[in-house]
Amino acid sequence: MTIGSVVKGIAMGAAVGAAWYAVSKASERERRSMKRHVGRALKEAGAALDDMTSVMR
Repeated sequence: MTIGSVVKGIAMGAAVGAAWYAVSKASERERRSMKRHVGRALKEAGAALDDMTSVMR
C-alpha cells in the first residue's frame, strides 16, 4: 500500500463523513437543494483528490 492510496482513502472518508453530517442535519428544503448540487460537488472533490495526489508525486 502506498502513501498516496492511504491519503486518498482518508480524504474520501472525511468527505463522505462531512456529506453525511450535512445531509442528516439539513431540512427537507435544504436536502432537495443539496441533491441538485451533489454531482458538481463530487466532480470537484475528485479533481481536488487528483491534484493532491499529483502534488505528492
